[in-house]
Amino acid sequence: MTSRKKEKITQKGMDKKLSQDGLSDKIAHFYQRWNINVDQQEIFADFKQRTLDSILTSDEIKVRSIITNKELKKEYLRIIGELPDDENDIWDESLIIPVSYHKNRIFNILQQQQDFVKYLFYLQAVFWLTILTQKEKNALYMRFEDDIAKSQVQVRLVKTEKDVLFYPAGAKLLDDNLINDMLGWVIKYPDVYNNFKNALEEYTKKIYQRNLLDNLRLALELLLKHILNNDKSLENQKQALGQYLKEKAIASEIRNLYMTSIDYYAKYQNNHAKHSDSVNETEVEFILYLTGTFIRFLSITESLP
Repeated sequence: MTSRKKEKITQKGMDKKLSQDGLSDKIAHFYQRWNINVDQQEIFADFKQRTLDSILTSDEIKVRSIITNKELKKEYLRIIGELPDDENDIWDESLIIPVSYHKNRIFNILQQQQDFVKYLFYLQAVFWLTILTQKEKNALYMRFEDDIAKSQVQVRLVKTEKDVLFYPAGAKLLDDNLINDMLGWVIKYPDVYNNFKNALEEYTKKIYQRNLLDNLRLALELLLKHILNNDKSLENQKQALGQYLKEKAIASEIRNLYMTSIDYYAKYQNNHAKHSDSVNETEVEFILYLTGTFIRFLSITESLP
């Protein structure tokens, strides 16, 4: 076995052991013990360094080649809205890694980006590359998951059969159950999945406008149409929804609570979201998680006899 292979295996083992030992928790507890408030810019810088390293040292050749391969670079630049490559850009495809990082355009784009949300967009764009296989994307997803945990950055990654998505982190329990699990379930309803995913992407970019709320409302409305097998608007589903929940043996108190909440949800959408281009950030987060709660409850009831 070559020394390089041994080094890779050793590194894999170390990464696995660090994850198992809960390194992210140890880092957080260290800061807490010493009453250290880590500056958000320091967290961002640490996260950037870790994610760049994950790309440059990936076991998947094509992931590393985002920096070096002409075709990959061309697609990546198109996705992030940058002009095509300068012929003077430096790379050496036989070595896979650039001859000099600071002379490589994509490395500079990533390294020099100081806006956190824009940097997340650049990372998200990697998962939109059509040349990468699902296996390669999964490998990078695992590395980025580890980078997020170790850097303490307030970001979550969601992986479904179709996508890997970045979005702002909320409470872990809520994110795991209301977002991650729910997205995995609604993927069988592409129109519902796409609308909720679009809302998440707008929320990640801090675009707090009516279109975000419209996407959430439409996701819920379309799901009810699928489950109740009708074409009614959200406001007109009360009778059919009540009957459906009754047939699923849901307690009357929960049925009433659920339908009343949806009634106020629809009124809020009609009175605020439809008549204003800008909406309150706090309210948007509430509506996001509330929509996730509505959809998760429906996913649970669908499996009932």
